[in-house]
Amino acid sequence: LIDPEDKYNDKDKLSQINTLQQLGNAATYIAGALRRRETDLHGMWFELENADMYLFSRSRKRFIVINEENFEEIVHDVRNWRA
Repeated sequence: LIDPEDKYNDKDKLSQINTLQQLGNAATYIAGALRRRETDLHGMWFELENADMYLFSRSRKRFIVINEENFEEIVHDVRNWRA
């Protein structure tokens, strides 16, 4: 699910999973604000080897690199996401 193409090593996969677990942990502290839609949470992961920043795409169910080619799509997804 996290890496269907199997392009990341085990440490990177665990790091991505940990990012999502921490997102869930953080959500428990602001659950009321999330329910009232006063805020939202998004998971980001930094890949050290290539210095790329990734955002977890809920619609794609994976981390996607943030770059010029997909920036507008990412902004659209973030603005339109509602848990």
